[in-house]
Amino acid sequence: LAAAPAPPAAAAVGGDPARWLLSAALARELADGPDADLPRAVGLARAAVDGARLAGAAGVLAYALFALADVRWEPGNAAERLSIAGELAAAAAAAGETELVLEAHLARLSALLELGDPGFTVELGTFTRLAEQAAIPRYLYLARSRQATAASLTGPLEAANELIAAAAAYGERIGEPDSWAVESSQLAGLAYLRGDWTRMSSMAAARGHPLVPPSFAWHERAWRLL
Repeated sequence: LAAAPAPPAAAAVGGDPARWLLSAALARELADGPDADLPRAVGLARAAVDGARLAGAAGVLAYALFALADVRWEPGNAAERLSIAGELAAAAAAAGETELVLEAHLARLSALLELGDPGFTVELGTFTRLAEQAAIPRYLYLARSRQATAASLTGPLEAANELIAAAAAYGERIGEPDSWAVESSQLAGLAYLRGDWTRMSSMAAARGHPLVPPSFAWHERAWRLL
């Protein structure tokens, strides 16, 4: 009997791409929540990136890099995440994965802001343009809420208030689950800058929400002491 044809070298080394896709998905699940295991999550994500790269699976590589950026999202890792975001953008573009291209630019945007890099403004413009081209509601919301964040940093604060309100209203209209969490954190920042929590407290009470999400209650207490 004739021997079966040998698999391509890349697939033989990298293994089944589906394995790396599952590893990346599991890594994201283990990054937080009641069953969180961050060291394992990081290990799974790194293995998924290496395996997908060896297998030559561009789409899987893009998702694995997205997972790696996700599990490495913690203080002090901005420079690393900036590098991952660059790889993610290239892999996602090669695979034609529009949403992962947007996630790459969002990760890059956040990392630049954390690093205090003035390139943040340019990247915000790029992300906004790509979100508008894609016309995916969630990413339009993310672009608008990040524009509000930028206005909070540069002023005037009343303009920031308007952008925060507009982004939040759009988020509620499309059913964005994090809309209030984002809005409240932005308003808390403005309250801290103004030294006045009255406006935010009234708004939260009117909506029947806590001032900030329960997991950020200690942030609120700290801000009020400053």
